[in-house]
Amino acid sequence: NFIGAWLRNRPGHLPVSFSEAALSRYTQSTGDRITREQLTGDEELRQRYLIWWRSQRREFLMGLRDHLHTHVDTGLQVLYTAFGAEPGPPIDGFNQRIVTDDVAGWEQILREGAEEGVTPLAHVLATEQHLQSLLREPETWEHWEWQHAVPPPDPEGYKETEDVLMTYVFHRAYSVDQAAALEAFRAGSGLAIVRHYPLNEAAMEGQLGYFASDVDRAGAYSMLEEVRAVAHGDPRFIGYLVASRYTRGFPEYVRAFNAAFLALPAIPSVVLTGASQDDEIVVRRYDAGPGKPTYFAVAQTGLSPKGVVRLDLGLRGNVRDLVSGELIQARGRIIELDLGPCQLRALATQ
Repeated sequence: NFIGAWLRNRPGHLPVSFSEAALSRYTQSTGDRITREQLTGDEELRQRYLIWWRSQRREFLMGLRDHLHTHVDTGLQVLYTAFGAEPGPPIDGFNQRIVTDDVAGWEQILREGAEEGVTPLAHVLATEQHLQSLLREPETWEHWEWQHAVPPPDPEGYKETEDVLMTYVFHRAYSVDQAAALEAFRAGSGLAIVRHYPLNEAAMEGQLGYFASDVDRAGAYSMLEEVRAVAHGDPRFIGYLVASRYTRGFPEYVRAFNAAFLALPAIPSVVLTGASQDDEIVVRRYDAGPGKPTYFAVAQTGLSPKGVVRLDLGLRGNVRDLVSGELIQARGRIIELDLGPCQLRALATQ
């Protein structure tokens, strides 16, 4: 089940280079002779150089893809994660702020703390702060040049590119609540999302020595972000960057989600408008082609159990649960499902 190569840039591993060799290649490519001193003092020239550099990164990734296609198998993917920091880029630079829909409650909790404050969730979503944090250059200081050591992704350059994908960072709930942000990273072969956990680590002290672990939400809510990503973004690939080894706090919910997600076809889907009267329940339809079943993903993105809900799938006939094998009887175009919080169900026509 080898699907390709996944590269992640750590600081300085694939930097924007201003070496003599790099400047010479720029001159050969563009006909313009430039110096580091000119790049330091001319922001417009630096931006032109960055455009060229991103084109070289794209050629490198496409060359890697072509190598895999030639020497391993056609259709293999190259995924590139541009972010070197464990938790992904912050939405507010170096500031440490809590994003919440309960501003008053958290301001009370933090009134004596060292944190720099609270940011309303609605503001983060309205201003697309998560997407902007992914696309902008990292902040730097003095002469460290973090913006060149870990250059950001340019997903717009891969919109029509097959089998090369820039990965999208997800972590907190707000990172998967906007379809437009997820869509910005969709490439010709679909969308790849990678979960970044904050690195919860202890230094080399005490009896255990170095220790690192990740933290999950509790129970069914451990899959909140993945379910919302399916609802709002229709990812083809879901990956994880973990502190030490891949473990989850509540594996039964992880297994249930993974079984449903992997049962769905790796083809584009559309949101089935009007399928549910509840805005927290999103139904996606996957059309596999003539003579094949029609598939449906039912994503219950809410935090509370829904009980038995009625869904209009837009066609008549029974459907089958692709994980349990249960036959779900339809009444005309209507089926009924019992949905818990943060749950994904995979269905198909008979």
